[in-house]
Amino acid sequence: MAKPRHSDTPHSSLQRQFLKAHYSVYLDGGSSGSRVHIFQYNNRQGDRPTYAQLILPEKVFAVEPGLSSYAGRPAMAATSILPLLEFAYQHVSALICGCANISSAIPSSCA
Repeated sequence: MAKPRHSDTPHSSLQRQFLKAHYSVYLDGGSSGSRVHIFQYNNRQGDRPTYAQLILPEKVFAVEPGLSSYAGRPAMAATSILPLLEFAYQHVSALICGCANISSAIPSSCA
C-alpha cells in the first residue's frame, strides 16, 4: 500500500497542528505475543490547547509469537511486527501519521 506523502495532502503543517485528533502508538513486544495499542486523544478546542481527552477504548492488535522468539534473528523480528505497524497506519489519520507519538517496550530477552 502506498503511503501518502505530506505534500499530497491539502493541509499545511500549521493546519495539521490544529486538528483535534492526536494519536499515540505503543508497541508492546512481549514474550507471549506482540501488541500495538493506538490511543486517540483530543487536546484542542478551536485554536486553544485544553487538557487532553482520551478516547476509549483504544484500538489493539496482537500477533504471536512474541519478539523474544526471534532472539538473535533481528530480520525475522522486524518482519514479525510489520502487521502491527500496518494496523497502526490504518488507524491513524494519514494527515498526521508523521506527527503521532510512537513508543515501545521490548523485553530484555530480545536483546
